[in-house]
Amino acid sequence: LLVSAAFRVEILDDIPEIAMKAVSRLEEKLEKCRGSGTSVEMSEEFRHLTLQVIGEAILSLPPEECDRVFPKLYLPVMEESNIRVLAPWREYIPNSTWFEY
Repeated sequence: LLVSAAFRVEILDDIPEIAMKAVSRLEEKLEKCRGSGTSVEMSEEFRHLTLQVIGEAILSLPPEECDRVFPKLYLPVMEESNIRVLAPWREYIPNSTWFEY
């Protein structure tokens, strides 16, 4: 019940504005890379963008804080989840992680 205050319906009205600000920040970042030959991992950028929108909408965190905190907490979990979905047999193949415990 304590979390229910953070998940209020009115917050949905704020999402488009928050998302547009996040897209503008990404646009600025990409504009700096234009013509430099620097590669940009777009899937990583979109992950950060998504986490920035969620972090600002639900937790009122600034984008810099979202970029600092969420990659350490959330991205490793998502990467492992994606691997399990794309290669479900992986957990049954013996590897070095089996013997770490």
